[in-house]
Amino acid sequence: MSPGWRPPKGAAVTNEGAEFLRAWHARFPGSTSAAFFPGRIVDDGRSSYAMLVDDVADLPDAKTVVDLGCGDGKLLELLAEQRPQLQLIGIDTSPEELALARVRNLPENVRLVEADAAAMPLDDASADAAVCHMALMLFDNVSRVVAELARVIRPNGLFAAVLGPAPGNSELVAWYGARLHEAEALENLAALRVGDPATNEAKSLRALFTADE
Repeated sequence: MSPGWRPPKGAAVTNEGAEFLRAWHARFPGSTSAAFFPGRIVDDGRSSYAMLVDDVADLPDAKTVVDLGCGDGKLLELLAEQRPQLQLIGIDTSPEELALARVRNLPENVRLVEADAAAMPLDDASADAAVCHMALMLFDNVSRVVAELARVIRPNGLFAAVLGPAPGNSELVAWYGARLHEAEALENLAALRVGDPATNEAKSLRALFTADE
């Protein structure tokens, strides 16, 4: 967020995660794919999107794949090109992002759904896999989202996600945090609260996906 950021006209000013993200994506739809698709993973050479496409490719018998937090549909587009036989379901809460996804003229095997990640309108065990690009760490209550994924994905199915770096683990994150604090002070804003802290550490993140004994 730069000091010049403003919520969309008519939107309430808020520093709570879900409301902030809705306002952000309403004003800047497509910003995630524009920022991350051109980049490549150090010592790997693939984009972060390509990593998820390759994860799905490792499931040759998969029939249905969910893209959770699909945004403007870039990952869905890549999956459809790589695996045209798949039934793809893109889920996002932002109508502005989904509008951009529709402009991509995605094939008929792609369905776009405006829905909450913690309450997907999908049947139990109806997906072979779910992917999530740069969204899991932004959900307010990740445990609820993980429980919903466990409901929707069939037994022995796949969940693959790309997350942003944990706080303190990246010079870029440190730089961004400093600029954010400057913006908060300049605008006299309360501290921005986005996402669930459980995704910040490997141990707590792993615990979210560990079944109770």
